[in-house]
Amino acid sequence: MTQQDPVHWIDDPEALADLGRRLASADVISVDTEQDSFFSHSTKVCIIQVGAFGREWIIDALALKDFAPLSGPFGDQAIPKILHAGDNDIDLLRRNCGLEIRGLFDTMAAASILGHRRTGLAGLLEALFGVVIEKKYQRSDWRKRPLELEQIEYAALDVRHLPRLREVLAAEIEERGRLEEARAEFRRIERVVHEPKVFDRDDYYRIDGARSLDGIGRRALRDLFVLREKIAAAEDRAVFRVCGDRTLLDLARLAPARARDLERVQGLSERMRRRHGKALLALFARARSAGPLPAPRPRRAANAGVFQLDGAQRALYDRLRRWRSRRARQRDVEPGRVIPNALLLKIVLTRPETEQGLVEAGLEAWRAREYGADLLAVLGGRED
Repeated sequence: MTQQDPVHWIDDPEALADLGRRLASADVISVDTEQDSFFSHSTKVCIIQVGAFGREWIIDALALKDFAPLSGPFGDQAIPKILHAGDNDIDLLRRNCGLEIRGLFDTMAAASILGHRRTGLAGLLEALFGVVIEKKYQRSDWRKRPLELEQIEYAALDVRHLPRLREVLAAEIEERGRLEEARAEFRRIERVVHEPKVFDRDDYYRIDGARSLDGIGRRALRDLFVLREKIAAAEDRAVFRVCGDRTLLDLARLAPARARDLERVQGLSERMRRRHGKALLALFARARSAGPLPAPRPRRAANAGVFQLDGAQRALYDRLRRWRSRRARQRDVEPGRVIPNALLLKIVLTRPETEQGLVEAGLEAWRAREYGADLLAVLGGRED
């Protein structure tokens, strides 16, 4: 990009160092990232969009290795950093680039706290400012270089309107007395750490149709599932780009024994047949030899805690949910904004009897002040 272009492209250490020095004096910084999760096995930050002083910069995160020049301004609590739905960006910036975000204002969280029904960036910009953002480049391959000028402009739009959006939402938060709630949510998002998903070979059983297979089919499908993961990791490709779930299931049902049998499987690419055809046939030979595979043991569901409540606990949980729905309607927000399900469950299990007990159960200070008396009334059977 040339210096006259409205969006500035940065792919060398000197330019990044210069940007870091400029940002140190910014009043506010807008930040976004674009990743390669739609294409790669391991998600990486491809570009970092930065807005300040009414300008935008696009940082080539694939060309640069050291992002230390951004550490100061990004980590300065006194300089507001505006992100939209920033938890994933913050986690990736920390893991991929060694950057921490402090002084966060998350526009999606703010909109949710205020009860906006459309909390996506495109929806908010259209509703509040009449700005329409094209979705054409949402699933662009941000790894390719050079990027098209239209891609760069699309990426810049993700930070261009954030300062104005922050002003509108911040004023409404202040007016409606929800500043403490917003600050608590922003601090929570700053600290978010997404644990990388650990591959589990028994997840093959979650594929639609897996339960219809016999024991040999189950063994073949599990081994196909493992093989696909190994190929995806070795080639750094998203697993569905190696082979789709439906194709794995069709392979397991067909149980091909010859190379020409592979050609009958719809969705199995020529590349897959050429590179891994022998491995696929060997896999089925081993499955037939090894014999039937028992179905995996049933797993405890993520919300199993609710289903394991006894009768009295479940009745209390339901009363608390009804109370939460009423309060959500009064505040014009989603119920989860009043109290998340996990915290509601913990309150049922611990049965706090005081406001301090609610705090010890995990209720933040602002929630204890806002909802503490009501919660204790429901817990004490004084309100339904």
